[in-house]
Amino acid sequence: MIRDILRTIGVACILTGTFLFFENTGKEPINNDASQQDLQIKDLEDKLSATQNELSKLQTATSVSQKSKTEKSEDENKIVEKESESETEIIIKTLFTIQPGTDSTSVGYELLRQGLIKDNIDFETYLTTENLSGKIQIGEYELDSSMDIKTIVELITK
Repeated sequence: MIRDILRTIGVACILTGTFLFFENTGKEPINNDASQQDLQIKDLEDKLSATQNELSKLQTATSVSQKSKTEKSEDENKIVEKESESETEIIIKTLFTIQPGTDSTSVGYELLRQGLIKDNIDFETYLTTENLSGKIQIGEYELDSSMDIKTIVELITK
């Protein structure tokens, strides 16, 4: 999101610079009399207002783009309710992605952050005791919070 905002500000600056460059070419030098300066100030304020309007339109477009990405992400994460004896348990289903170069500590932390495991230390301990720490495979895995650590490890180390 910050990248998009900075990109938007950069585009606005470039457009303003280009506009000012072409606006000032071919004109006579500016006189220092007060009425001419007032006209220039008014002109610059109008240009600033137009640039701010353009910036707000670009920010709106950026937020719409971000919202569509968020909705896509929410579609990937589905929450399913599972009725058990006298209580309702919420099961979080998600598409979990492991990128190249990701170590077991990062995977454990991300699983914890997404609510798929309750303790990342237990996850790492299991990997170490089973000698599977270096065998985590990159890819996308469909996981849910009802899975135990052993099941998750079996899926991501195949």
